[in-house]
Amino acid sequence: MHLTEKDAKAMGIEGAVDCGTVTLSGFMASRGPRGPDPDKVREAIKRANAAELKRRLEMELQGTTELVTQLKLVGIPEPRSLLHPDGQLKFHPDRRWRLDLAWEDVKLGVEIQGFGTHSSAKGLLQDTEKACEAAVLGWTVLPLLYRDVRAGRAVNWIEKVYHRLANPRV
Repeated sequence: MHLTEKDAKAMGIEGAVDCGTVTLSGFMASRGPRGPDPDKVREAIKRANAAELKRRLEMELQGTTELVTQLKLVGIPEPRSLLHPDGQLKFHPDRRWRLDLAWEDVKLGVEIQGFGTHSSAKGLLQDTEKACEAAVLGWTVLPLLYRDVRAGRAVNWIEKVYHRLANPRV
């Protein structure tokens, strides 16, 4: 769990913060005779989780906004995304999976790596399963990095794949 040093100290967890991560050993060593106040622990976790979620959503929104703007400039239709009135596309019939950007008409999806769960080992495993299931359903999914969006490479790759899928050769 990610906590600020201030939150950890408020809970009585001295020395348990290492690069923003509260460790179990640090928590146990700092408990003292009665341990930290459970209410303070819950509140600190709630604040930390809310701040992390907000940061991740802001980053994802910024990356999506940049990429959608670039796509409009090269004439690619607006994809389903966080910015779309209908939101992200739920592409799987049984799972709640959504693609960061999706063009349902050509079955092209984009996952911008590095936001939220994309950046953890567990998230990578989940993303791999999601991409494989998308492929089984006929989707082409491009895993892109935010730095590719910033450098303009992402829009070039999407443009090439979109046109190939939209205009298949007979």
